Amino acid sequence: IERSDLQKEAKRVHELVSRPYVKYVPSARLYGHPGDDFNWNKTVDVVAEIVLAESPIHADDLCRRVREAFGLQRTSSRIQEAVDSAKRRAEAQGRILTRGDFLWDPAMKEPLVRSRQDSHVDVERIAPEEVLAAARQIADVAPGLTRPVLVEEVARSLGFQRVTDNIERYLRTALQRQNW
Repeated sequence: IERSDLQKEAKRVHELVSRPYVKYVPSARLYGHPGDDFNWNKTVDVVAEIVLAESPIHADDLCRRVREAFGLQRTSSRIQEAVDSAKRRAEAQGRILTRGDFLWDPAMKEPLVRSRQDSHVDVERIAPEEVLAAARQIADVAPGLTRPVLVEEVARSLGFQRVTDNIERYLRTALQRQNW
């Protein structure tokens, strides 16, 4: 079976719709522990800054970024509790939104499509809305792609060079759940 010229060109479509993932970098290393009383407001600020920089971000990745901002090596239950409390406070202040396992900048209407190439992130840590945004943009750039080719291009736009069964299943499910 020969692919159409459009499908042959689609190998590069993903490059047209995605940009590199930009990870939050704190302006200065924080000291102490995110759960310390004297760091409470700073932890809330850092949570909001991370979400603003990386929205949408998976809750587990947010916790890792806070840990890294404080220069800590492992994510303990105490860090998890501090981040969970800071998330609730930042959300109560209207600085972030929670949608399922993902934290969002409240001003963000549609996520950017970001390539996580070389970051070794699990596909489940990518918001379904970002998957849908990738699919829509790819379909706009290259209308007429078959569903399997579209899913492959979505995976590539998100930084996955090889589409495993797990990646394909997650992407298809994310699109189906959003009626696309």
